[in-house]
Amino acid sequence: MKIVGSELSNNNNGFTLIEIIIGIALFGIISISLITLFTNGFTYISRSGRRTEALYTNQKAIETNLVTSPTAGNITFTFDGVDVDIDIYSFQVEEQYDAADHKTSVTYFEADLSGF
Repeated sequence: MKIVGSELSNNNNGFTLIEIIIGIALFGIISISLITLFTNGFTYISRSGRRTEALYTNQKAIETNLVTSPTAGNITFTFDGVDVDIDIYSFQVEEQYDAADHKTSVTYFEADLSGF
């Protein structure tokens, strides 16, 4: 004689509670790692965008001659025993682009060639 309920009790094809808990824990650890990775990536992309905007502001200030107070200097070149003096003016523009005091700095130089 065969008991009907005995077939169901011998079926071991499912997952145990321990396997399910371990699977959920692994999924959680991997999810947290990926969320951290994406968050850091977004932060760096955002900071890079603000830095690019600050560099654009610096470039715009230089191109529209908003920069004042140049630093004067002089450089001497020697060509075949002849000394050539050139007056050089340097201009520097700084722009802060985030609350952590990160700055962009652009320095450009102009040579006074009026003596040539």
